[in-house]
Amino acid sequence: MEKKSSKKGKNGKKCRDKEIMCFSTRPVETFEVLNDLVVDRGPSPYVSLLEVFGDEHHMTTAQADGLCISTPTGSTAYSLSAGGSLVHPEIPAILITPICPHTLSFRPMLLPDSMELRIAVPYNSRSTAWASFDGRGRVELKQGDHIKVTASRYPFPTVCAENQSTDWFSSISRTLKWNERQRQKSFVVVEEGADADSGNGGDKGKDASSSASPSKMFAKHGRRGEASS
Repeated sequence: MEKKSSKKGKNGKKCRDKEIMCFSTRPVETFEVLNDLVVDRGPSPYVSLLEVFGDEHHMTTAQADGLCISTPTGSTAYSLSAGGSLVHPEIPAILITPICPHTLSFRPMLLPDSMELRIAVPYNSRSTAWASFDGRGRVELKQGDHIKVTASRYPFPTVCAENQSTDWFSSISRTLKWNERQRQKSFVVVEEGADADSGNGGDKGKDASSSASPSKMFAKHGRRGEASS
């Protein structure tokens, strides 16, 4: 099975997001994908065994529940839920995010969209794998099958209210509540001797300030103990 990916972005009122185009050899089909391609274990109880190639060079062997290959547009979807990073739409990249990998060191990767990826199910895999394209067109990958992923020649046109960067940051802040939290309150600093300055008297002010400070209270009790002994 073969697959192609594409994404692009430009500033201005009209923008183009790259999408992933997928070509399959089993059966012969072409898939246009805007968000992501997911190769997972399907109903099998075993982890998926997937060989990952970049420009026909072996990159790694993935043992995981699956792999999510996404565009910058799709980086806010399944990939984000699986621990992938947010990717700006103007970055020409393909994001590989492992789904529950067997090793903790297998982290998400950003690759240039000029690279041709190939995801293969080796012959010694315990089970088959399943591929879905934007959540549709689910296809079984048997031992020996593979998917090729490359950048599409057909960018997806979009309309922006202002420009792509402004719209993107506004969108993730609005829909994902990106980096939103209740701000910490500032510390209220009470200076020692403030009561004395307020006109409560010299000794009374000192006693009041001492009682407000735990350290001074401790010192005061200590002195009493020494005096009693």
